[in-house]
Amino acid sequence: MNVTQRPSPRLVVITLAAALLCAHAVAAAPSAGAQAAAKTAAPGLTRAALRATNPAIGDAAFNAKWKAALESPLLFIRSFPAGYHASLKGVTPPLGAEGLCVGDAHPANFGFLLLGGKTRFGYNDLDDSGDCPVAWDALRYFIALKLATGDDGLVKDIVERYVDVVKDASRASGVPKNLEPDWGKVAKKGLDEASKGDKIVGAEVTAATAGERSAIVAALKGDARTKNLTVLDVAAIARESGGSGGLARFWVLAQAGQARTLLELKEATRPGVEWGRHTKSLSAGQRLGTLKAAFWGAEYPNDWYGLTIGKTNFLVRDRLQKKSLDVIELGKKDQKDVLQAQASELARIHRAAWSSVKKDDLRAFLLDYGDALGKTWKDAYAAARR
Repeated sequence: MNVTQRPSPRLVVITLAAALLCAHAVAAAPSAGAQAAAKTAAPGLTRAALRATNPAIGDAAFNAKWKAALESPLLFIRSFPAGYHASLKGVTPPLGAEGLCVGDAHPANFGFLLLGGKTRFGYNDLDDSGDCPVAWDALRYFIALKLATGDDGLVKDIVERYVDVVKDASRASGVPKNLEPDWGKVAKKGLDEASKGDKIVGAEVTAATAGERSAIVAALKGDARTKNLTVLDVAAIARESGGSGGLARFWVLAQAGQARTLLELKEATRPGVEWGRHTKSLSAGQRLGTLKAAFWGAEYPNDWYGLTIGKTNFLVRDRLQKKSLDVIELGKKDQKDVLQAQASELARIHRAAWSSVKKDDLRAFLLDYGDALGKTWKDAYAAARR
């Protein structure tokens, strides 16, 4: 008589565990499309290719920027927003449309702003913004988030909030009230750290030349928004790291009635998104107004505006009306709340371009392509360090 042999309970457990591990490995492997996109992007992440997307700075400035970028994989991707978009110029995203993009999406580029006398939380760096495939814009944020935290579970949670808000704006969340700044204290701390008496001080500070000071003062006096300021000091700021590393930057310490302020003039060049895939560009005259209205709800003509000095275009902003949050330094709950608020803001900006995409497809894309492209950037960083 034949008797069917039954596997032992222990064997069943081992077999099921092995099957689950295999299934997880298959699910975790990037799709063919994600691998193809990563393969196409890789040649754009060499030193030579990234140098080509920074034509506004000289070799010495680029060398310093490159050295700073090699401090970590996160700083590497943060330093080259134009390079990121350029590396994907030849890749058609598998889903989503072109729309307004923040351009240099990463967790450190969100924070509090004082605009028109009111506090707003949102994206706070307009240098590289404009039209691009929103798929690439969103991926940059989640790649940077993974590099910043190393927490897969947290990244999946924040992806989920982004996907939720894309499909239902009512799911958006804000920053906890306890994190909102006291602008009086922000201003006092900013002035205490950046000035001594009537002089600008700091490790990155060098005195502006007589020609630079004269040109900057003349430009400020010629603008209705700043003509009544009394300029106390002008300094050049040596900033090597980040997307704008190596570009011209000046601080202006000025008296405005009974109060002091610290303006920053930041050189504006070709937006990072325009190095990548796009079918339209914002004109110089409409660019800042369009971005501010989309990101912050109004054009705010007296905040974050353009100023041309000689042949150089600058973005003017008040350093005492901007407060960033270091998400790595926050406690777990506040960190997650802030990251969900960031994802909500990004989703709000992108949601129209995702209208035809199903929620499950969007989630799968962000996780799949995010893993593949994130690995490509980490590999490029490792190669650059060798």
